[in-house]
Amino acid sequence: LNLVVDVDAILVRSETQITREVLAAAQRLVCVGRAGVGVDNIDVEAATERGVIVMNTPSGNTVATAELTFTHLLSLARPVPEAVQSMREGKWDRKTLSGSELFGKTLGVLGLGRIGAEVSKRALAFGMKVLAYDPYLTEARARPSACPSRRSTRSSPSPTTSPSTCPSSRRASRARPKAWSMKPLSPR
Repeated sequence: LNLVVDVDAILVRSETQITREVLAAAQRLVCVGRAGVGVDNIDVEAATERGVIVMNTPSGNTVATAELTFTHLLSLARPVPEAVQSMREGKWDRKTLSGSELFGKTLGVLGLGRIGAEVSKRALAFGMKVLAYDPYLTEARARPSACPSRRSTRSSPSPTTSPSTCPSSRRASRARPKAWSMKPLSPR
């Protein structure tokens, strides 16, 4: 607590707890910033009582998360870890190391928020067909980010991604039965 006595601002990640006690010890504190999506590790009520501004960076990791999703998709489509191990062992058996292309495959995206929209953009850039479902997003709002078609489809997606920004697993559970009516997305 002695570390915060003379600070005007505190910047934290998800693990650092800014409790009522920390806020009381920080006499000069004006602002608490959370580098990430939520503020559940900050006592917002106590901060408000003291007139301390609490803010976060909800889109800070959006692109990194979408890129990591594609890192995993590419690693599933191509035997990258096996190829690395093969090279380390001085082998190279092309027949066992062939994979498949993402081009032309179908990706199901459950939740078309910030991360889901970024994943969809990248999938479209790879030439994938994208089926997206989000019970909270209107088609008009989805159109600028991923251009869903008005028609419904019953084709099953190949890989499916569920962005970590879903507020609860309950939301994802509700989405599963409706996956039949996912909307196909197309490039702009």
